[in-house]
Amino acid sequence: MIIRVRLPDGSPFRVHLDDRGPPPTLAAVRAAVVADGRVATSPPFGLAREPRCTVLYMPSEESRPLDTLGVRHGDWVYVAGQMVPPPAAVAGPGVNGTLAAAAAAGSSAAGANGTLGAAAGTPVVPGADKPGRCLHGPRGMCERCAPAEDARARYQAELAKWRGRGMSIAVLEALEALKFKIKAPEGDPAAASVSLDSAAAQSFQQYLASTGFGQQRYGVLYGTEALAPPKAAGEDAEDGDAGARMDTSAGDGGSGASGAGSVADAGPSEGEVRPKDVRVEVIYEPPQMGDGETYRLGEDSGDANGTAAGDTVSGSGSGGASVDMDSRAERLAGWLGLRQVGIVFSARPRRCLLSGRDVAVVAEAVLSVERRYGTAAAASFVAIVVTLAEDGQTLFEAYQVSEQAVAMVRAGVVKPAAEQKPNSGKLLTSEPVFVEGKEVTAVHTEFFLVNVRIRAHEGWLRSAFPVENRELAPQTVGHMASALDKGLPFYRRVSDFHLLLFLSNMLDMEVDMPRLAAAVAQQRELSPDEDGYRLMIEAIASPSGQ
Repeated sequence: MIIRVRLPDGSPFRVHLDDRGPPPTLAAVRAAVVADGRVATSPPFGLAREPRCTVLYMPSEESRPLDTLGVRHGDWVYVAGQMVPPPAAVAGPGVNGTLAAAAAAGSSAAGANGTLGAAAGTPVVPGADKPGRCLHGPRGMCERCAPAEDARARYQAELAKWRGRGMSIAVLEALEALKFKIKAPEGDPAAASVSLDSAAAQSFQQYLASTGFGQQRYGVLYGTEALAPPKAAGEDAEDGDAGARMDTSAGDGGSGASGAGSVADAGPSEGEVRPKDVRVEVIYEPPQMGDGETYRLGEDSGDANGTAAGDTVSGSGSGGASVDMDSRAERLAGWLGLRQVGIVFSARPRRCLLSGRDVAVVAEAVLSVERRYGTAAAASFVAIVVTLAEDGQTLFEAYQVSEQAVAMVRAGVVKPAAEQKPNSGKLLTSEPVFVEGKEVTAVHTEFFLVNVRIRAHEGWLRSAFPVENRELAPQTVGHMASALDKGLPFYRRVSDFHLLLFLSNMLDMEVDMPRLAAAVAQQRELSPDEDGYRLMIEAIASPSGQ
């Protein structure tokens, strides 16, 4: 059996698989690509169904036979990733005596109009994101091997050159160019809609109601995304109040991991950038100590899940354990075929949609997701705010922050989240920016928000076990007995993210949890050599084991 593979630089690659024994899987194709050595393995590359690499195979699908995925002899599989740069593009002098790769000094920040750049403090290797190799001679120069140039760094260097020497036209131009010109986002959001698991949403709002919204909460959204279907005629007219209220009808529920977030789609047409539909399956609540005014995260509960690193509670005492739980939650979500797709937080009734602190926290989370999953994943990042309406109903509203807001945070123009006012509708900046021709240091948050439609669905994961880190409803071993309902197959009984995260306190994260999570992701019974996990878990949950 031959599978044709298209590498990121467009070059073809044939994989010969033996189909005379066990059916070959997508994992064998991945192993062949890794053995070939031309594709970078860090960060891990994906395998896609179509040339644009917009619809990727889920990790849980890689262990399934190829014919069950519709892949047959002679079919194409597309690699979504980066090629290993040639030695001349990594380091060292080139053939013409100059450095072939120039790392950008300091932070490669965003341009003054909000163009996204590299993450702050990350060295920039010219052409690292461009596949292929240089085709010119030793004296030539192309965009791959040319030194990287950052417009903001150029202007800042001009200012440094003139510091202490008075003013000049060049200085005035640099000062003007470095200031952001605030403008409202245009066009459709990158996330066409977000669908929230109804059981997860219900659990989140019920806990808020039990505290009378006197303890604001924060959560990390884990899920999947898929290409949104093309808009029907006249659909734009109803998008105006996209973030108004969650539609709680659950009509498109999934029954298994393999169906979540995958769309059989022909892909966008040439030149079209189609938005994504985001599907949230889990709300993970990190260690936190919220109050009636705002959510407050535990100390050091930061970068692993995209939260504000500086937004801490002094004396909370949850530092090391918090980081460990965040890391375990992130790894567990990955084993289940999920990744962080957004954040959710609650707020007391106020006049603004999102506060300045909310916008700063969301933008910092977007940058964290960009570092971990790439720019495409960060583009569809959503923020859901849960508020209490005047009539006593709980409202779920979904938004995205604009690229300009993310660029300002990357450039260090926005004050840290800890310095923002929690319920003010203005984003505070550390240097003046232009809003409608005027220099200001506080910008209305509406300039940075885009409404996203929100609805509900019945997800494939259960929500029978209590959610972690809730002060008024702590998890105990005693909850396991009720969560492990005997009327279901074992793999369905443990198909609960919060139960699996609780079990990760007892089982090994390197050996035990990956195998247990794989059975949940594939919705299959445990193999004979894995059945010991069932006996162990049932023994822990039994009254004699507590």
